[in-house]
Amino acid sequence: MITLLNSTLTDGSIQQIPHKGDNPERAGKIMTNEELHEFGLALLIVYLYKQKGKLISANDHVGNEYPHLVAKNPKDELLYIWVKTEMYPTIPNVVSIENHEEVCKLSNQFSAIPVFAGIRLSCVSTDEKSVPVHGAGYIAKFTGFKAFYHTIYRSIL
Repeated sequence: MITLLNSTLTDGSIQQIPHKGDNPERAGKIMTNEELHEFGLALLIVYLYKQKGKLISANDHVGNEYPHLVAKNPKDELLYIWVKTEMYPTIPNVVSIENHEEVCKLSNQFSAIPVFAGIRLSCVSTDEKSVPVHGAGYIAKFTGFKAFYHTIYRSIL
């Protein structure tokens, strides 16, 4: 199930989520993979709070060696969350995370559930929805939290 992360206005239109970034000199330029990843993480952290989850720590490193987020869901289960942010039309999928066995092993050491979370962004400030522009407005969709045990996964929230 894909969830829209944007707010809906009273007239039914979707409110854009602005990308602000840390560097105003980058406004209008194409985002790096790191900037895109950090934006996706920030959106997911807001969603986690709205769902009554508890963020324990965040790691904005793009690699998959360690979880990007450590959190507890409303059921108080410890989640190690690996996040993938993609641009429209690509839908992020658990198979985009490498080394599933290592992810599961690391998670099991700390009695955590290994979880995949995908964020898909569409740039609505330009004609090209698939290009991540620094400082632009976005429609954001979340693929849901999916626990993965090697290549088998289930919904978590």
